[in-house]
Amino acid sequence: MIQKILKIFAVFCFLVITVAGCEFNGSEGSSSKGNSESGDSNSKYTVLTVDKWTSGEIVKLKNDKVDEQWFKFVATASMQRIYVKFSTMNCISATLYDTSFNPVGNNLNTSGDASTTAYVEKNVTTGLTYYIKVTSGEYRYDGRRDYTGKYWIGVTDFPAQPETVITDLSNDKWTDGKIESESNGGTGEQWFKFIATAAAQRVYVKFNTMNCISATLYDSSLNPVGNNLNTSGDASTTAYVEKTVTSGLTYYIKVTSGEYRYDGRRDYTGTYWIGFTDFPAQPETVITDLTENNWVNGKIETESNGGTGEQWFKFVATASAQRIYVKFNTMNCIAATLYDDSYNIVGSALDASGDANKTTYVEKTVTSGKTYYIKVTEGNYHYDGRSSYTGTYWITFNSTGTEPQ
Repeated sequence: MIQKILKIFAVFCFLVITVAGCEFNGSEGSSSKGNSESGDSNSKYTVLTVDKWTSGEIVKLKNDKVDEQWFKFVATASMQRIYVKFSTMNCISATLYDTSFNPVGNNLNTSGDASTTAYVEKNVTTGLTYYIKVTSGEYRYDGRRDYTGKYWIGVTDFPAQPETVITDLSNDKWTDGKIESESNGGTGEQWFKFIATAAAQRVYVKFNTMNCISATLYDSSLNPVGNNLNTSGDASTTAYVEKTVTSGLTYYIKVTSGEYRYDGRRDYTGTYWIGFTDFPAQPETVITDLTENNWVNGKIETESNGGTGEQWFKFVATASAQRIYVKFNTMNCIAATLYDDSYNIVGSALDASGDANKTTYVEKTVTSGKTYYIKVTEGNYHYDGRSSYTGTYWITFNSTGTEPQ
């Protein structure tokens, strides 16, 4: 009987020790994870969504140490930008770690005023998880260092800060633009996109209250396409850059303040217009039809007076040789350039000057039945020591070799 009781007691002790040992081992495993370089458990990491801002806050702990915050995201491209936006915290350090918690390059260590942003660009592996540790930065801003407080953080696979609006452009249409500084609630830049309609595209800007503009074209892989358009000008004047592209692909344009001052000043925020064309003229250009032997009134106005400094006409060739006639009126020096239906220049331009009612012409070899375009601008030759680079004139064409009446 005693032996039976002792046997039961031994089994009971074995069960108690086993359960206690399991509980101890489980607790020890959790503690080890909490003391790792990455922080404690997965609940410590705030998940970031690409192209979205997430709020953050660094607080001061009881032992006078400054807190840190951890975030994680899954890389969506081989290049990612990590952005921070300052709020009540004005100096921030953000360090990127890979899946093994090894630092990836140098950290972002910066300072700035409320609502301004900073970023660091990193090469990563698409599909892998990365971690970001945010702490107080080392650099003081404006003589002070607010090493605790609120901020925002985000990641992008596009070369712009999170939640950037990208406006669609339509071929041959002007679109309103406006640059606002970060301190005024803007981003200091604007983004647009369009689908290329030809192998060559012109990107135009028209100045308004903003008088110095930089426009950079990016391809569908977000690589810059050649040099940017960096220019300045008076209100209502235009500038453009011509680019070789691939028809059917999507392109992006980033507009920022330009580097060149205009008239001794630089208005790096304000309004403007932007557009693109596959025709060698600015958006919304009116093209007037010509009929053989019928004079059409023409008028050139400067951009500052609401014009474009040029006029466009088109006609269908009626023979293999065509004469283009211009008759001077208040405008006494004129250049007329002929383009084929692929917008290639056909021979030399008609560039002449003359008194009112005087007629001049140029003869061109063309293809009957094809459409041709004529651009009329101010000529290079002054008449009688003066140049009327705006004003009125007449224009027509024919194949007879006799001046139209």
